[in-house]
Amino acid sequence: LDMMSIEDVLDILAVPLLGVVQEDEQVIISSNLGEPLALGKYKSPAGVAYGNIARRIRGEEVPIPDINKPAGFIDRLGDFLSTKII
Repeated sequence: LDMMSIEDVLDILAVPLLGVVQEDEQVIISSNLGEPLALGKYKSPAGVAYGNIARRIRGEEVPIPDINKPAGFIDRLGDFLSTKII
């Protein structure tokens, strides 16, 4: 299943981009536990994205990361170490 590009969505909606939230299994886990994703103790990519969107809404200058850039080793290691093992 092909997804629309960010540019296509922006063209259709004609609104400024506040952020991009990537698919993240931590969303389901947080929802099942009844815990807010953005305020949780584990920094999931989606939780960080939601937090950054909230900061942009408040007027802070927060850069939007390039989601097409492959994650480096340190990023992947950090994601692995912050993952809760159940």
